[in-house]
Amino acid sequence: FVYVPATARLLASGSAGWDLAVAGIERTPGSGGALAISAPYLTTDVAVVARRGLARPRSLADLRTKVVCAARGGDGDAALASLRPRTSPLLVTGSERLRDLLRAGACDVALVPSFEAGRFVSGERRLLGPVVGRIRRGEGLGILVRRGGLDAAAVNRALVGLRRDGTLARLADTWLGLDPAALPRLR
Repeated sequence: FVYVPATARLLASGSAGWDLAVAGIERTPGSGGALAISAPYLTTDVAVVARRGLARPRSLADLRTKVVCAARGGDGDAALASLRPRTSPLLVTGSERLRDLLRAGACDVALVPSFEAGRFVSGERRLLGPVVGRIRRGEGLGILVRRGGLDAAAVNRALVGLRRDGTLARLADTWLGLDPAALPRLR
């Protein structure tokens, strides 16, 4: 086991000393090269957190009519391009400011990375509304495998087993406060 605090060091040319890396690496179409990236073990969709008392948005069309808040430059900000809300969104710096706006009713919904949604509402469930769903990004976090080392197909089979037996969902609930994959997808 080797702890590497910066993911960039894992990817640096000539870096060695590891066969498999569980890191915050986004798996996007076309990923490849000297490293294989497993099937996603965690979704990087965007979660929708509603303000307290708001009628639950059930679709993207419902969201377009709401005042939307997101962190500038974050996943929620990126999702705004496809969402196209009718009212100009409020973009802020930092999740604490995002929470403040939602608590104060300055926005109807906040867009946060799905894997941060549990922590975002943690301890604030009385003051914030529910996590109502997710906007699909089609990306996820994968496990890095050096080509020529471990069998990437075996890693993928192991992930399928962990998903099937509920281990990934339990780990997400324990460490993230909710399972992002269990959130309903808003279409």
